[in-house]
Amino acid sequence: MNRIAVSALLAAATMFPLASSLVAEPQLNVNVPFAFSVANRYLPAGQYRIERHGAFLTLDNQEDHRMVTLVANPGELSEDGRSYLSFDEVNGVRFLRRVATPHEQSSVELTASKDQKHAEQGEHQQVPMDVMQP
Repeated sequence: MNRIAVSALLAAATMFPLASSLVAEPQLNVNVPFAFSVANRYLPAGQYRIERHGAFLTLDNQEDHRMVTLVANPGELSEDGRSYLSFDEVNGVRFLRRVATPHEQSSVELTASKDQKHAEQGEHQQVPMDVMQP
């Protein structure tokens, strides 16, 4: 009986984010001119479609169709009304840290991945950089 209650609770918890993802949210199309890392995965330079679906963020490379979906934290809106991606560069590797848009529902902050934390443990110079939407 207790197992059924836990299963029902888990089903309800997974349905809420899915229901909220049915609301249309803006997508971002951006050309990233360099390889980068996000969620411990390395992605090539290229044209990306970025969409937020509830608590999830999806990055889809439009050229080779590599896709990464991850949990993202709400982020601040872009200050100038333009959409952009922010990266940290650590020891020559660029890590996606923020997607900023004029839309509250699609702006996100990403926590540092394990790969980024390992890179930051060595000597490094962290250089923030932005890529604007065309």
